[in-house]
Amino acid sequence: MEDIIKLVDENGIETEYEFLDYVKYNEEDYAVMLIHGENTGETYIFKVAPDAEGEDEFEYMDDETICDAVFDKFKADNSDFYTFE
Repeated sequence: MEDIIKLVDENGIETEYEFLDYVKYNEEDYAVMLIHGENTGETYIFKVAPDAEGEDEFEYMDDETICDAVFDKFKADNSDFYTFE
């Protein structure tokens, strides 16, 4: 079963993501996701932190160093579940 998360960007555009896994990196939590329904294989990294109500808030990460490190850890943790090129 796929875990689908709907996120709304700063312009009000809603996108559905397929949640793959949480990764802890430098004491921060990150979510690794794909856009639901796309077969490009492009992953998206979001920093995860609770908002004022304690709900998870997802912040898109565009820091290439952090994204590479998080994705490398994701690959190492999930090599039994996914095939990586």
